[in-house]
This record gives sequence, structure tokens and C-alpha cells, in this order.
Amino acid sequence: MAFAVSVKDLVQYLQGSGVSDSLIPLLIMTASFESGLSGDTIGINKNGTKDYGVYQVNVASFYDDKGIADPTIQTFFKKIGKKYTRKEFTNLINNNEKFASKFVAHYIDRLTKYPEEFDTGGDPLTKWNAYKDYVVPFVNGERIEGRDNESVINAVGAYVDSYMQIKAKEMKELFKFKDSEIKGITNNNG
Repeated sequence: MAFAVSVKDLVQYLQGSGVSDSLIPLLIMTASFESGLSGDTIGINKNGTKDYGVYQVNVASFYDDKGIADPTIQTFFKKIGKKYTRKEFTNLINNNEKFASKFVAHYIDRLTKYPEEFDTGGDPLTKWNAYKDYVVPFVNGERIEGRDNESVINAVGAYVDSYMQIKAKEMKELFKFKDSEIKGITNNNG
């Protein structure tokens, strides 16, 4: 049974893993379209492969026919200091949104650094079909076609929620005053 994933947690995990604040609302909106922001979600593709977890990661695409992990997986394991079997990795992607967020952050970093190698055209989120089909039109001010109203409302809500969390944090930093500065301001107003 799928479990609901908190937008607040996803924002925190993605920020903590180094994803740019400008990408986070787009990625969370994409995840909403991909999984309904539910963990333990398994999507089946037309080619028979499966997508796992809140971000709907196609684990098979990171392994060759012999089961050997590609450089994205290998560098991720090196980065976190632990190797997992393909089965363990799949289970973590599908059942642990914090782990999945770390992996997605690593993948986005690679897509950003090597756009030619990954054929992204410079946009690291193009590897997600829901991003291309639904998020890009939304960002361009176009109507989102091909989805039911409820999923569109939920995805737009996830976008706004994540954006507002990021901006709220920025605003707290912007308006952070020391007590002595506030006393000085109030004393000057007579």
C-alpha cells in the first residue's frame, strides 16, 4: 500500500542534498504527477520496466544487461560510502523518500554537469516524462492537457507548497534581526 510523502520533507531532503532551490518546486510537481507523492509506488512502463518510489526512478535504466551498475549508480555508492545490491537499491528507492531524494539529487547533479552525455539539452529534469508533458506547459503558462483535474490541482498545489516553503525560509533569513537592532529601531521612532 502506498504511503503519503510530505512536501515539506521532500523540500528539506532535496535542499540538504544540494538540489537548487529553483529546481525543487519543478521536481516536486513532477513527482506529484509521477506518483501522486506516494512512496512505495510502482509504475509499469510500456517496455516492461518499472519505475519506483515517489520520484518514479527507472532502476533498470541504471544497470546493463548483465546487472552491472552504470557510472551514476557507481558514483552514488562511492559518494554515500556504501554499496547496495540492485534489489536493496530498488527497495530503498521505493520505500525511503530520503534515500530516493539523495539519489535523485545525485542524478540531477550528473545531468547538470554532463548535459551532452545524457542528451538533456541543458535541462536536467527532461528525463522525467511527466516533467516534459505537464510541468513544462504549466511553467510556460499553458493549459495542462491529458490529466484529470484532481491530479493537476494536486500537482500545482505541491508546486506552490514547495515554492512557498523555500521562499519562507529565504524571508526568515532576510528579516533576521538582532534584538539590539530592533531596540534601536523602536527607540528612534519615539
